Amino acid sequence: MYHLIYRSQATATLDDDQLTSILERSRVFNQAHGLSGLLLYTPDRQFLQVLEGEKDVVRALYYEHIVADTRHEDCYVLNEGPWPFRGFPNWQMGFVTHQFIDVSTNPGYVEISRLQHVLSLLAEAHPGLSEFLQIFVERYKRIH
Repeated sequence: MYHLIYRSQATATLDDDQLTSILERSRVFNQAHGLSGLLLYTPDRQFLQVLEGEKDVVRALYYEHIVADTRHEDCYVLNEGPWPFRGFPNWQMGFVTHQFIDVSTNPGYVEISRLQHVLSLLAEAHPGLSEFLQIFVERYKRIH
């Protein structure tokens, strides 16, 4: 299992329809390619994404597609490498947003206020990732 974590800055504010479109396309692609992960989007237009899967697939997705996507800029890899098992085994792409989303009609979304539950699940297996995500969430709370 391989992971890659990056952050980037959206070039424009994304609305619910745009975020839903990203989520739906990501979930289809990721399921077909054995990928899972988490995508965070904050009111100041920051993305943070965790991708996990086979090394070649993860690296190709990031280095050949994600960095070329004009909806964001300043892509920066925060961490990448092997880890023992998936941190997000049930998410082809989980998406955390600052907006209220009816999760019963939008599978894959998690309100950022509920991310603490995800963090507690990750803490034992991936303490560094859990701590990093906690810092990201705390930063979100300060600007929201």
